[in-house]
Amino acid sequence: MLARAMVRHCPWCGHGKLFPRWFRPVRRCPRCGLVVERGEGAMLGSMSINLGVTMVVLIAYLVVWLGIDMPDVQMAKALGSAIAVGIAVPILFFPFAKLIWAAIDIMFHGYDPNYVDPDEARRLKRGQ
Repeated sequence: MLARAMVRHCPWCGHGKLFPRWFRPVRRCPRCGLVVERGEGAMLGSMSINLGVTMVVLIAYLVVWLGIDMPDVQMAKALGSAIAVGIAVPILFFPFAKLIWAAIDIMFHGYDPNYVDPDEARRLKRGQ
């Protein structure tokens, strides 16, 4: 499941195209009906994964930078490039973090094709 999520496919069935736009996942997988993001609280897990990956990449980047530039460290360049890495990584990793969290959620709570999250239930009541 995690391997499928890491290539931006549905963790349950392997179907692709779950992110028609980079920051906009589909509500449910078109093939198996998996809810990609279960309610508001589900976002916290993917944010934590994204933050963890960003911190690991940023620390590794700074260690390599300092290892290469050690005798005379150019702090302005190091800080500027670290800021760029700190902004780029979470943006680039966003859809992967969402689907990795969906895979972890399935592993812990199982898959229920009839699951309706609270936001979807409200929209169904209003007839949208």
